[in-house]
Amino acid sequence: MIQVSYSIKDTCEIDEIMRQLKEKKEYASAASVLLQIYSSFTEGSFILELLERIREHDPMLQVTGLTTSGEIFRGEICTQTVVLNFLIFEDSYFKIYEYDLKKTTQNAVAVDLLKKKEVQDLAGIMLFTTLNLQSVSDIIEILAGDDYPVFGSSVGIDVKGFTSAPKIIGSQFYTEGIIAVFFEGKNLHIKAEHSLGWIPLGKEMQITQTDSPFCISRIDDQEAVFVYMKYLNVEPNQYFLENIREFPLLLLRDGIHVARVPFKYDKEGRLYFTSEVNKGERIRLSYGSEKHIFEDVDRISKKINAFTPDVTMLISCTNRLSFLQEKTKKEIHYFQTKENQVNGFYSFSEFVWNKDKGGVFNSSLVAVGFREGDKKDKIQITTDTEEDNETKHVIPFHERLLYLLEVTTNELKQTNKKLEQYATTDALTKLYNRRRIEDIFEYESRKRNDKYQLSILMADIDYFKKVNDTYGHDTGDQVLKQIAEILKGSVRKGDSAGRWGGEEFMILLPCVTLEQAEKIAEEIRKRVEAADFEAAGKLTVSLGVTIRNENDSMKDVLLRVDEALYEAKKTGRNKVISKV
Repeated sequence: MIQVSYSIKDTCEIDEIMRQLKEKKEYASAASVLLQIYSSFTEGSFILELLERIREHDPMLQVTGLTTSGEIFRGEICTQTVVLNFLIFEDSYFKIYEYDLKKTTQNAVAVDLLKKKEVQDLAGIMLFTTLNLQSVSDIIEILAGDDYPVFGSSVGIDVKGFTSAPKIIGSQFYTEGIIAVFFEGKNLHIKAEHSLGWIPLGKEMQITQTDSPFCISRIDDQEAVFVYMKYLNVEPNQYFLENIREFPLLLLRDGIHVARVPFKYDKEGRLYFTSEVNKGERIRLSYGSEKHIFEDVDRISKKINAFTPDVTMLISCTNRLSFLQEKTKKEIHYFQTKENQVNGFYSFSEFVWNKDKGGVFNSSLVAVGFREGDKKDKIQITTDTEEDNETKHVIPFHERLLYLLEVTTNELKQTNKKLEQYATTDALTKLYNRRRIEDIFEYESRKRNDKYQLSILMADIDYFKKVNDTYGHDTGDQVLKQIAEILKGSVRKGDSAGRWGGEEFMILLPCVTLEQAEKIAEEIRKRVEAADFEAAGKLTVSLGVTIRNENDSMKDVLLRVDEALYEAKKTGRNKVISKV
């Protein structure tokens, strides 16, 4: 596999390019050739003319691509150009599937792509989409597999100076669409990695209101722009976006940090994004650090270079270009080799998915390596990415300041974590305390619907006062801790067990019917009855069970479960009673 790339500014150059290309023996003997077009020009007539002239020379040539906010051509950054990157496969193939979302729906596309991915020797899927999708993540997850990566980008937003909307390019161009390229071949190997390098900063906040999958209206119940006003002293004016680009919002999804960079705000204080955001997600501000960015790029470049690719493709976020400016070249050169000149582009939303992990990113760099055949000998990086000795030892002032912020932020986070634990946890049993159980009850109650049920279980240790009076409070404390361990071992991960007070415990069981809750309560009763409490000997518990009915307040539920518990104790103890 080889790539042959050209950078043009006029379609009249196509004739000479195609003449040169056809003279290459690899092109003549290729199993397949894919032309990728990365274009800073969004003008529809230009792209149409480009496609027509290419097909005059090779009507069978398959094409895909997208409009960009900048190109990477042979390891250098270009703007206001068109990069033509020919991927020439020796014995591998690909299939291109194009969908016009003006004529079909995203759900229909998902169903169709799900059928098409069941092929042998699938090495990877490249996806180009427009930003009007409700959720690119849904399509990516459908396409994801255990043995191959899914990678690609959504086209950039319309930029000042362009006269038409951004597009993805296939047999025609689409302002609303999806293009998927399925790469296939027994000898074809594809590896994809991503790098972020932005560092979490300050307190954790919550998205409390969204007006669309791409719009946050309120954070911690305040106007979304207020976050930047409060913590960065940045007013929403003509310089707002320029002043916040180094400080994306950072989410944690499945253990992976995902950045979200606002590209627009409005007078109502809402923030708009090119990738989806969700109500209820926890977010933090983050800051850009050249040191961390290049360290993370170094990490993924070592993985890609060890893969010994024939071709390396970079998909980078425009925000990195804005932040790093002239130093952007440096991260490209981590991947540049003597045999493998790097090509790629800048956009506003890049993504990669490997096995069950990945996501739709902003401010990230996605690197994709293609190789036909076995791994080669170790490749040689052509550009020295090491700093000179003076640069290594003289740390820039802003890097020292950022290091201070990072350390103090981590210390504050640990302190807050301990304070939260003290505020929500019972000191003796390490279960939730009463206040925390009440908070969880209110939270779970808001989620309730016809398919979502919340069961409540209350337990009381029988004759516990006798234990304290006979054996002392130290023994009583040991009994409480042992009961707490039994409760922890009897509930699921999403359940909440707490010490309600004295010798009483409460358990909240989301998505559990009354009958299921009764079985859980009976299992707890049996485990306590079978346990050995050492000095205190054998003990039992009584349990009350109920379920939250529609329109029940917490007071209503507590009264009912307390009545059930009282009846269990009054009628002989060591039993389970339920009430609805």
